[in-house]
Amino acid sequence: MLPKILATPFGGHASSLLLKIFRRRLHPRPDYPFSYGIDTYDIHSLTDWDEVFYHETGGISRPYHRARTWQQRTGLDPQPDKTIHENLMGLIENTPYPVLMFGKCSLSETWLTNNEFTDALFIVRNPLDAYDSFFGRRHPQWADAKGGVQSITAAEFYCEQWNKVVYDFLCSHYMYNTPIVRFESLVQDLEEAGLTDLARVLKPQFTDEVKREFITPEIKECIEDLTCKHYLVLYEA
Repeated sequence: MLPKILATPFGGHASSLLLKIFRRRLHPRPDYPFSYGIDTYDIHSLTDWDEVFYHETGGISRPYHRARTWQQRTGLDPQPDKTIHENLMGLIENTPYPVLMFGKCSLSETWLTNNEFTDALFIVRNPLDAYDSFFGRRHPQWADAKGGVQSITAAEFYCEQWNKVVYDFLCSHYMYNTPIVRFESLVQDLEEAGLTDLARVLKPQFTDEVKREFITPEIKECIEDLTCKHYLVLYEA
């Protein structure tokens, strides 16, 4: 039912719904714990597996030990002599389960395209709503690190990262016909992509309700200007 690779540009793109339904049948975001928030990392570098980082959810900050977090998300022991890329590829090539990607691999290169993942599904969302959900409600502490959810600096940073991930999606789509589905028409797009079983499972629990709480006119103009190139391809083509 699920492709081997599922990827979104960070959160706010129905990834929580996928985790809710398929939690025990997929690897949840193993590419996440190698840097803070949505900051870029060098995917071809070694990493400090003993590093502890903090992840805040619901106003509660919890420590995450990188090696233990990796083990929990993959069921594998970390390989300190291998790069982040090599650890991730080892997981993808050897696990029988789908892998839900957080999008960070696409920040340093067109990683999904370069590795020719054809059994994949990419989920996108209007970046205005994704920003409002992700930086406004889900992880305001990451927005605070860039000046706050209603600062132009935070919006510019988010758009730069969102564009990199979506560019990788589009490259893969053009080269390998990898399906891209839109949050706003998720069930319909899944059906049109031939993923009818997945559409059937998600339909009863999916809602595309728009809830913008943090988008000021200035933030709206900024995000629309910075993401229009990819947005038009995804939504207007």
